[in-house]
Amino acid sequence: MRMISEAETIDALSIAEAAEVIAATYKALGNGDVEPSTPSAMRVAGPPHRIQLKGAVLKADGIAGARLSSRGHPRLMLWDLQSGAPILFLEENWLYAFRTGISGAVVARWLTPRPNPRIALIGAGAIATHMTRAFGELCAPQVIAVASRTRASAERLAANVGNTRVTVAESIEAAVRGADIVVTITTAPQRIVQSDWINPGATVLSMGGGPEFDNGVWHNAAHRFVDDLDYALYQGDLAAWVKDGALTPAGIAARITGIGDVANNRWSGRRSADESVFAVIQGLTALDLSLAYRILQKRR
Repeated sequence: MRMISEAETIDALSIAEAAEVIAATYKALGNGDVEPSTPSAMRVAGPPHRIQLKGAVLKADGIAGARLSSRGHPRLMLWDLQSGAPILFLEENWLYAFRTGISGAVVARWLTPRPNPRIALIGAGAIATHMTRAFGELCAPQVIAVASRTRASAERLAANVGNTRVTVAESIEAAVRGADIVVTITTAPQRIVQSDWINPGATVLSMGGGPEFDNGVWHNAAHRFVDDLDYALYQGDLAAWVKDGALTPAGIAARITGIGDVANNRWSGRRSADESVFAVIQGLTALDLSLAYRILQKRR
């Protein structure tokens, strides 16, 4: 079994290469070639510890894998599907943040037909930093307006990224109003974005672990997507709306489409420019496994 340290994962894949792997994995999911574990996640210890195990089978690669996560020390294992032999144990802290950031940009690009979009990014941590770089490379944005709990953290992200299209917004509301793409990736314990700030026709990505939007964003959307519905009903906006009684799991399932369908061109797109899109992109473990397997192949 190969052991790969966190240091070996840093910059092992370019943004473009990771985006290619992520797109292919979403396509495989839509085609039934990715089989998530049942249940999607085994919760060993809930918040604030968040110790859990999530797995998947990647049929085309002949591997199975699992992500062993906690708040700060995620690990990932891969097995040969045929023999059951373990083939990889990987420290995933850096790779997880990288994967999450790139996947947000990949999905936003698919769901937003407008060239040179105005992007509002709410959050300024490690994932948001990777996502900002990915937006700059994959989406050709006019501007990326960053807002966070503190202005200092948003300024630090902008300085680290070093892209002149990245600006620091005066407030979350100022960032969101007029944006073509609105993305939240925070640990906020309460709602931080009001649905009436969002332009008709905008693409909204909910990616944080807490309740970031009011449920008006769900009702205003003409198209709704999710990467892993089971996990999205465990934490984040969908989970919060169900807990509040605003929505039911059955009602959500009946009105939401998997990102795999978008990857396979089975979404017909907006019928008019003012149709809004809402997507919950919270974490498809198969993406982690695919990127880890690509790194393993390169190391070999």
